[in-house]
Amino acid sequence: MSDTPKPLVLTLLATLAIITGVFSVIQGGLMIAGGINQLLSGVGGVFLVIFGILIFAVGVLALMSGIMVLKGAAGGIEWLKRYAAGLALYNVLWVIYASVTGEKVSWLLVIMQLGIAGATLALLKTNEEIKKYLESE
Repeated sequence: MSDTPKPLVLTLLATLAIITGVFSVIQGGLMIAGGINQLLSGVGGVFLVIFGILIFAVGVLALMSGIMVLKGAAGGIEWLKRYAAGLALYNVLWVIYASVTGEKVSWLLVIMQLGIAGATLALLKTNEEIKKYLESE
């Protein structure tokens, strides 16, 4: 690592990724459990399990990338970008699936997660402090 201190905005994004990761892992676990319950009851649940696995994976990616950035590990910022893109993609796919199948959509959660993903990607691409930090590595 370089002598350039880590920008505060990067620390905040990493912390937000960790918080989002914890909630996504919990959300994914609950969706997987609900899907398995539906499968055992014979009323479907396959797609709920699939979406549970997807959001669980996004949560693990968020946790991993947030920790990497906080520790200053190489490639952490790139993983942070991947997590944010994955979070946005998951929410778009969930809304499409829920609209087609009649599942309930928590619009507050979807808007919040899309906002987090969008803000993370935008800040990582446009923030001058982060650009300078990346150049000094």
